[in-house]
Amino acid sequence: LIAEERPQSVKSRFEMGWCLKIASGYSFSVRFLHILLLYLAYEYSKAISKRKPLVPPSLERQCSVWKNGIHWNNDDGIKTVVEQDYHCVMVLMCCLEGAEEDMVKLHLELAKAITDLQEEYCPKSECKGYLLAPCELQYPMERPSDLTCYDTELLLDRISQDKPYILCTESGRKATKITELLPIDPKRYLSLCKVS
Repeated sequence: LIAEERPQSVKSRFEMGWCLKIASGYSFSVRFLHILLLYLAYEYSKAISKRKPLVPPSLERQCSVWKNGIHWNNDDGIKTVVEQDYHCVMVLMCCLEGAEEDMVKLHLELAKAITDLQEEYCPKSECKGYLLAPCELQYPMERPSDLTCYDTELLLDRISQDKPYILCTESGRKATKITELLPIDPKRYLSLCKVS
């Protein structure tokens, strides 16, 4: 569908990451991967152009799409990359100081959109969402499948029980403080999850 390689300019240290992985069943279909890219490009380039009908030349390409990913910056100071393969869709984000809550809201919005599209176009694949360890989010990545993952459902359960730590999905790793995984207060994160 799109032949371009990832732009060289898309390099950063990201503060927050989430991924949707195949737990069992089939891999993501090519159709799902194409529709996801088109949906994100349409939805987020449209949101930018609505706010800035006369976009200055320096900001003209705020949204870049390549064969397995998309990158955009928004007016709230949030930078987002979504990359995909046949077994994983990864969302990486960073923001300017003070925009952390807006970044979390966008992360939840994207997680819901990706999950909804997966359920519609890959209904036979069972998937799970994971929060990624921020200390590992140097981009681009050699092996994104090896990232340290934390089950999102378990994370929400631990926050609701006032537990300060969570174990990652790989055995043998020590527990991590929930506050180290989230850019905002865990209780606030939980309340935003309930709203979205």
